[in-house]
Amino acid sequence: MSHTFTNVVLHVIFSTKDRRPLIKDAFRPQLFQYMGGIARNEFGKALIFG
Repeated sequence: MSHTFTNVVLHVIFSTKDRRPLIKDAFRPQLFQYMGGIARNEFGKALIFG
């Protein structure tokens, strides 16, 4: 009997236009928590944010 194992790893990078620092430092932890929640609900787990 054959077994198949698949491990899909995505490396996603995004930036603001002209790499302007629009995300305030006080808001950054909440944003990363929100993005981690989306990652868990949609496709698995997020290894690193930030």
